[in-house]
Amino acid sequence: MNIHVLEVFITVAEARSISKAAKQLHLTQPAVSSLIQSLEQYYGHQLFFRTVKGVQLNPAGEIVYTNIKKIFEIHAAMKEKLNELRQNENLIHIGATEAFGNFLLPYTMGSFRRQYPEVRIDVSIFQKEEIFQQLQEKKIDLGVIEDGSTGQVGIESVKIGTDPIILAVSYHSSFAKNEAISLNELESIPLILASPSLPIRRSIENKLSQMKFPIQTLDVVSEMSSIQALKTSVISGLGASFFYKSCIEYEVEEGLLHPLTIEGLELETSYYLLYQPKNISAIGQQFLSYLLETKDLIKC
Repeated sequence: MNIHVLEVFITVAEARSISKAAKQLHLTQPAVSSLIQSLEQYYGHQLFFRTVKGVQLNPAGEIVYTNIKKIFEIHAAMKEKLNELRQNENLIHIGATEAFGNFLLPYTMGSFRRQYPEVRIDVSIFQKEEIFQQLQEKKIDLGVIEDGSTGQVGIESVKIGTDPIILAVSYHSSFAKNEAISLNELESIPLILASPSLPIRRSIENKLSQMKFPIQTLDVVSEMSSIQALKTSVISGLGASFFYKSCIEYEVEEGLLHPLTIEGLELETSYYLLYQPKNISAIGQQFLSYLLETKDLIKC
């Protein structure tokens, strides 16, 4: 049975007129009448009472109408599900920590979508532990963290780039005339540090500890839990802070922040891509391959 015939039947039943239905369907009246007759022959029943005022469903027609409407509802739901499936086949869910997700990933997404414009990429910002959980619950295809250790069964990690960690001060700071400072000078600068929950804080503490230079000797005036809050505080003159280079490139170019090298102290972070080989989607695998092929671009 051609679905077009069923659509004609529904239109006639709801219009209660073959002529009105023909106008709505952009068909001739004889064509509509012929299709209704073919449907009646198929089911072996007259489906309408025919009067001078038009047509009206008879008991057999009511049964056919009710069930065809159900068929159309199922058909519409099926098309919607297939459309969702098509969209999901081209959808990548990525969970990333703040630095990579907000400052580096958008550039990679842009270059990827220029090659694959049909792909949609959704990004959510999480803490490292949350990214593991999201992967295990299959809520994201890929995760990006600043620390390669996973400790999670079934989760693979691969290094995709590095990012120097630098000290930055406001351009109004007396240290803005310098290109570098010593570790001893670092002790005299008011510092705003990232909160202990952020990866950059752990990197700084570990490096200073290795150099027998405990962070407690620094003049810490505040701690903050977001990179944007740190940037705003430094620009306003509250103190200096450590940043990933990628996170402050715009502010440096605009003359809002001044980067400083610390003599004898080299800091950097590495970005790692996390995924579950058994659960990654086809389009997620494609993005993973792209990142691995272009990972040298993810380097500041």
